[in-house]
Amino acid sequence: MRALLAFSSVAMLAVASPCGAEEKPSVAERFGQLAKSDPELFQVLNAMLSASQPEVAGGFEWEMSDAQLSCNERYDGGFDDCTVDVEVEAQSLAGPEDRRDATLEFDCDVTLQSKDVEGSTRSESGSDSLEVRVSAGQRGDDTVSIQIDVSSYVPVVDVRISDVRCDLDQIR
Repeated sequence: MRALLAFSSVAMLAVASPCGAEEKPSVAERFGQLAKSDPELFQVLNAMLSASQPEVAGGFEWEMSDAQLSCNERYDGGFDDCTVDVEVEAQSLAGPEDRRDATLEFDCDVTLQSKDVEGSTRSESGSDSLEVRVSAGQRGDDTVSIQIDVSSYVPVVDVRISDVRCDLDQIR
């Protein structure tokens, strides 16, 4: 584990720190060049950079807000249709002089854990996608609402979010 941590610190410095006095391409451009010249190293670095919040990919930093859960209450006191709202905020790491506008596409997945009046538990999942538009040096955000039906013949009396994940799918 220590070797991996040492490698990750060195690798991130190699990607993020310019060397020498001559003008270098932006970090995003160098990261793109790395993807072409050494795909295996690119995948390792991308995985390491994506493992922490805020995440960094392709010259953009992004993070997900806390998910908000709301459910409809049925006539029998149980819950059925639930909605989970998740906001994703992104920022371009490029300066305004780069004049690069982009759309970041995210795939979001939510898993709910529900418990009925008899004590039985089950999991239900849902997913959706969203797009965040970002101009160079600016921030953008969008919210996705994921619908999940937790209804049952026995009233569902407790619903909780057990997992929320939004992954960057592509940058256009």
